[in-house]
This record gives sequence, structure tokens and C-alpha cells, in this order.
Amino acid sequence: MTREYWRAGFDKGLRSALVSPETAAAHPYTDAEQIMIQKLRERALVGSGAQVAEKLRALAQHLALDEIVINTWTFDPAARQRSYSVLANALAL
Repeated sequence: MTREYWRAGFDKGLRSALVSPETAAAHPYTDAEQIMIQKLRERALVGSGAQVAEKLRALAQHLALDEIVINTWTFDPAARQRSYSVLANALAL
């Protein structure tokens, strides 16, 4: 929810830091924001390290990419670091 909250603000011209999941969950999203959130979730690459690594490989092949930049959207820096470690391990980096 943190990413979705940030994106809803961004779409309104607001540039702010990520908020806690509790703050994001308590926000009264509009119908338009709910639709935007659903679209974000449909495009997000989520899952285990192996699942995300496979999705990234497929995306890179489909788009003929040489590199991909990864950004984990989470309020907790420790969780963000952990996600990078899990993915790096799954990609044998």
C-alpha cells in the first residue's frame, strides 16, 4: 500500500517520502485511485526471489534489454535491503 499511496499523491503533483503501511491503508482512496492501484498491482513483479528473477529474465528477453534497474518500494529500509539480497541470490549475483 505504501507505493500506491505515494503514487496517488504523485499523480496529484505531491512529492513526498514513503509513509508507513498503516498510514497508507487508512487513506480514503477515491474510485479513480482504486482503479490506478489495481493497475499498479497487475504490473508489479512480486513473489519469491526465484519467481521475481524468472519474471525479470522473461521481461528482459521480451524487451531485448541489456540491464534492468530494480527498486523495491517499501517503507522499511531493512525489508528493502532484504528484498535486494533475496533477488541477488536468486539471480546468482
